[in-house]
Amino acid sequence: MSPGHRRLEGYKLALQAAGIPIREKYIVTPTQSGPRSFRHGYEAAKRLFAVTPRVDGIFAFNDQLAVGAMEAAFELDIKIPDDLEIIGCGNHPLGADLRLALSTIDQDTTKLGEKSAKVILNLLDKGHGPRRTILKPSLIVRATSGKVGRKGSRRAAQ
Repeated sequence: MSPGHRRLEGYKLALQAAGIPIREKYIVTPTQSGPRSFRHGYEAAKRLFAVTPRVDGIFAFNDQLAVGAMEAAFELDIKIPDDLEIIGCGNHPLGADLRLALSTIDQDTTKLGEKSAKVILNLLDKGHGPRRTILKPSLIVRATSGKVGRKGSRRAAQ
């Protein structure tokens, strides 16, 4: 299963655990295939903003999609974070330097690479390794979720 499908599955499970109904009309995916980019986020957000009542928050599959959603919101004069909060995923280095710093989920790709290399080396050396390794991501709260100033950030969870 792809990371995107797993994130969607996790989103739905979290809603269910919180007793919040899943409303499929608020789940949009880009209509075009390919790597998920700024353009895809812009297009998907424009469709999402047409749904009533309008959403007040977006969690995007990656930071590039989130930035595209931000651009669509700016174009429609939707105020971030007052009218809409946005969180991406991946902690792209440019996210902190946008006119509104992007809140994001940091997956610690450096640590992920290190763990992956150790698993591969262990497989090559011993012929076996862990079936699954899970790394805990952290939430980096910035201006697009309304918790801090324009360029600031603070880690909300470790």
